[in-house]
Amino acid sequence: MLVSLLAWLWVYLLFAIEAALVLLCTKLAFDFPELGSRRFTAFERKLSRFANRRAAAVLAVATLAFVLRGLLLPVEPVPEPTVHDEFSYLLQADTFRSGRLTNPTHPMWVHFESMHIEHQPSYASMYPPGQGVVLAAGQLFGSPFYGVWIMAAVMCGAICWMLQGWFNPGWAVFGASIAVIRLSTFSYWVDSYMLGALPATGGALILGAIPRILRTKRAASVFVLGIGIALLADARPYEGAALSAASVSVVFYKLIRQRTPGSILLWRIVAPLALVLVPTLAFMAYYDWRVFGSPLTLPYQVNRATYAVAGVYIWDSPRPVPVYRHAAMADFYLKRELPDFQKVRSVPGFINLCLSKLTRAWQFYLGPVLMLPILVLPVIFRDQRIRGLLFICGVFALALFVEAWFMPHYAAPITAAVLAIAVQALRHVRAWRWKGRPVGRALVRMTPLVCALMLAIRIGIAVFHLPVNLIWPLTWGTIEWHPLGRERIIAQLESHPGRHLVLVRYGPKHDSFREFVYNAADIDHARIVWARDMGAEKNRELLSYFKDRQVWELDADDQPPALSRLN
Repeated sequence: MLVSLLAWLWVYLLFAIEAALVLLCTKLAFDFPELGSRRFTAFERKLSRFANRRAAAVLAVATLAFVLRGLLLPVEPVPEPTVHDEFSYLLQADTFRSGRLTNPTHPMWVHFESMHIEHQPSYASMYPPGQGVVLAAGQLFGSPFYGVWIMAAVMCGAICWMLQGWFNPGWAVFGASIAVIRLSTFSYWVDSYMLGALPATGGALILGAIPRILRTKRAASVFVLGIGIALLADARPYEGAALSAASVSVVFYKLIRQRTPGSILLWRIVAPLALVLVPTLAFMAYYDWRVFGSPLTLPYQVNRATYAVAGVYIWDSPRPVPVYRHAAMADFYLKRELPDFQKVRSVPGFINLCLSKLTRAWQFYLGPVLMLPILVLPVIFRDQRIRGLLFICGVFALALFVEAWFMPHYAAPITAAVLAIAVQALRHVRAWRWKGRPVGRALVRMTPLVCALMLAIRIGIAVFHLPVNLIWPLTWGTIEWHPLGRERIIAQLESHPGRHLVLVRYGPKHDSFREFVYNAADIDHARIVWARDMGAEKNRELLSYFKDRQVWELDADDQPPALSRLN
């Protein structure tokens, strides 16, 4: 029993520390509600005066997020790509940086097959182009990570702007500051190449445009709404469509309830929206035609039809098993994906999936420090101010529940709404008094304090290399995957002159999530080419094609992976 408890504490140590701090601060709020009140009040007045300069506040929040992540680089350095999705996005970025939307299929493509990569009808990422554009922009400054870094800062600024549309400026800065700490420091949104910040920014623009459109009916706010929809279409099309449809429905429903004249609806709402969305749809159709062979073929479709057996939605039926040329790929699609998919197609499996999604979303977006708003959920559900946000969140949740898979960045478009609901709940808590004492105000003041203390603790863990689990569960301060060691191998190869071909070999117990075979957009001119070892006979043609390269063999399942020269 004790061993199990210690094991649980080690896995959930960050959670346990945060929960303990929340309990301690709650007790202090009840026992000493006026503790530090004078200083808190003075600070809040200064913050409120600054926050009233709305544009400056948005810029300040974005700058704080950017600078804070920069200051953390010595202890949280530029991340190494690890999972399939990251390599796919990086291929896309490399392609765009080269001035192309896609690449021709390589003659030796069967040696380069890998997860989430297309080789037919062209060599490209299976994803829509949004993340690739951001990473390619980062590459212009020297590293795709700069795109991740800047996008996280833009996201925090966009969240502040969104909250300004729903609340007074002080509360907007309050909520955005929490976003800075929880999303732009140690979370995998800024410590990997998954780029959850891009759809979160799109969602913030949509949700921030809603109250402005309803108040002023200005075309400028409608343009922002359209830009948010366009960002989601280019980043997370399915979840973006759910959020966009719900948001546009709320806008038109309320405008019609306000008896808005048809001419205003047409020229100030529909026309500006069309000016943004028609070119967006035209570009997406052109991109899909160039990359996937048809303007009506969406991202994901070709790749899933070529390799996957499991479906994407719970109502899908398993597809026929395709011919796999590589055991690692068969293992991923048949032994990793398919069993999980088959489980969720049953009623108990679907219920477990929904509970898992709720748990993982809570762990990442809220955690113990933002549990306080749950105490006033009955009040929130009756709150007229955010009823539209609650409806949008409900529609979005239904869209998420029917997907067979989940990672927190799937829900990224709704990030700003989650924070807005939390802020509104804290506003209700702040007005609460216990036996005539301002306990609620003290509780609200403790929320950013706990966030700041947790950030200090997380920095301390990184600085002193404390033996704390930072792999699971996936929260604001952890990341789910270990580095492959691929960057070390690249550095080793680059220390040798000339160009290289690496034949990657996996053992029978290989973890299919640890994939090494990913290449640059222009394979023939890349310094290092990674290929699958397909045996002496099939390798002969590959070695003949790359006859001018030094050939290496990588035993990827050794610890660490072992590289040996073959010629």
